[in-house]
Amino acid sequence: MAIWYASPLSLRVENFPSFQELWQTILQQQEPEVVEWSQTLVYNIWDVRNRVLFRNGQLVVGDVIDRAVGMLAPASPVVREERGGTKAVWGRPHERVIKLNVDASFVDGKGAGLGMVARNHLGEIMVAATSHPIPVLPSLLTEASGFRWTLRLVMELGFRRVCLETDCLQLYQWWQNRTVGRSYLDTIVSDCRSLVSYFDVFSLSFVRRSSNSVADFLAKNASTYADCVWVKEVPDVVSGLVDLDVIASRLVSP
Repeated sequence: MAIWYASPLSLRVENFPSFQELWQTILQQQEPEVVEWSQTLVYNIWDVRNRVLFRNGQLVVGDVIDRAVGMLAPASPVVREERGGTKAVWGRPHERVIKLNVDASFVDGKGAGLGMVARNHLGEIMVAATSHPIPVLPSLLTEASGFRWTLRLVMELGFRRVCLETDCLQLYQWWQNRTVGRSYLDTIVSDCRSLVSYFDVFSLSFVRRSSNSVADFLAKNASTYADCVWVKEVPDVVSGLVDLDVIASRLVSP
């Protein structure tokens, strides 16, 4: 109780008969910053509870809040550059390399959707997939979770030579930063670094949103196509975007 009140939320949780009602009230406010703070506090309260029960740790209210601040520090609003990145249109990968495009989007205020598409050097669909819902997390953590989800999926499919593109500048910058911290984001990125050791060829690039349109559409419509995997095809409604990418790619060298 003291943690919630001492946090920037200043919530008196004793006014709520159950955690379920507290959480419903938070979600009904539809304020992203409040949801992010609440989710982060819940995670840290759960973590410190485990430390107290199983590691003889101590509960220090200030430490719990400091850890929450540390986790949220990199979670500034996600930057999606329309004029940044290196490519304005989707470009074909080199032969024998599979290009992965991934994106995340908040869906219906209830969670986030993930979308990914894998294509070969001819622009042909190898696999496309969606995932929904995933837990409410700060925006950058959601993007990083989509990164990890994509890596695990293509590993299961046996792809060994891949290049991955994201339109999330912060995720790309975090990947380029080789320092290791204690935030939840650092944990996800560390997982991804372990996963990429599986691949014979791997690279991560930052691109403009306009060259990530298929993955963006799948993420935004993940609630309609929940937890689907398409092999060598995509839903008919996406095929037009795929065709446009192939046409545009004729003007772009790999």
